[in-house]
Amino acid sequence: MKINWVWLTALLIFGNCIRAVLIHFQVAHPAIYMLPFTHFEAMLGGIGIGLGLFDDLSNRLRSSSLLLAGLAVNAMVFVLPNTHEIGWTLMITYPLVGLGMTLTVMGVIKNDASLFIKLLRNQTLVYLGRLSFGLYIFHLYGLSIAILIVVRLFRLISPPTAVHQMLFFIGGLGLTILFAITSYQIVEKPFLKLKAKYGSVASQPI
Repeated sequence: MKINWVWLTALLIFGNCIRAVLIHFQVAHPAIYMLPFTHFEAMLGGIGIGLGLFDDLSNRLRSSSLLLAGLAVNAMVFVLPNTHEIGWTLMITYPLVGLGMTLTVMGVIKNDASLFIKLLRNQTLVYLGRLSFGLYIFHLYGLSIAILIVVRLFRLISPPTAVHQMLFFIGGLGLTILFAITSYQIVEKPFLKLKAKYGSVASQPI
């Protein structure tokens, strides 16, 4: 258990050092946002949950408390500058996102019968969770294509109105989900089948 904490702490420090270097040299966006080793926090939070490093904390708190704490931490991010603004506030932004999402996941997976937890375990949301990698990869493409379509369809010259912004969101979300489903069926699912076939070795008697 202690060695796991050492490794996670070392990776956390390493990621923060890389981020600090990129900020110091004003490396343009989206380098910090896109490179996984510049914001290890979210991944390390998931690894820590999988390794059981936070089980004591989870056992002490109700799922609703963990979820509220996660939402509160994530809410703090909204008062900070956007991630495309390269500055030292990013040394706070990414750790807050990682901590907030770790607490949120801990609350969701905790065996609790609360109404909110049941809502999050809805089959539609579970399916979208299965597509999460594709949603992450394709969301910028989906949004960009949706904006291009709406701009050309309505021949926008002036700044977009609230209606246009809503169309950007709905179109971008729909296209992103469509891309993610296609990617899951064509790319991810075959690899998952290979993993199931070759990923484990049956034990044999000595």
